Amino acid sequence: MSDIKEIAISELPDNNVAPSLIDDASILLSQEAHEGYVSPEKVRNRIEEGRVIVAIDQVVGLVGAGLLRLTGETTASITGVAISPQYRGKGLGTKIITELEKLAEDEQVRTIYLTPTNNRAERLYERLGYRVPNSEMLTMEKTLPVSHHESTK
Repeated sequence: MSDIKEIAISELPDNNVAPSLIDDASILLSQEAHEGYVSPEKVRNRIEEGRVIVAIDQVVGLVGAGLLRLTGETTASITGVAISPQYRGKGLGTKIITELEKLAEDEQVRTIYLTPTNNRAERLYERLGYRVPNSEMLTMEKTLPVSHHESTK
């Protein structure tokens, strides 16, 4: 297993990565989504509608992925983050979410929503500033800071 620093983070589609990575990302994300209840085909459709960040180990291949979907003019949803088991706990999830947040900021998104699928994911999201807005919701949200380019308009 490569050091986490050697793992490349890319947005799909990327001409420098194999097209089969979209299929690999679909499978990885579907396995993590609600414990496998979302088919790879449905995830692939979501990928085609959204923005995807992948983490690639040059030796192993795809080791992580995250999916961002715009849901409104200033809102988005992270609809999936998945890390291969042997790469968990090494900061890769944080890197992927940070990249998804950058994509959201580029799209002028102010609030990101997500629904954690397990306690490990919920703890990660809390560390990254996501909060449950009220006790009746399972969804977490994070308000992004006003970006520099937006504040100078």
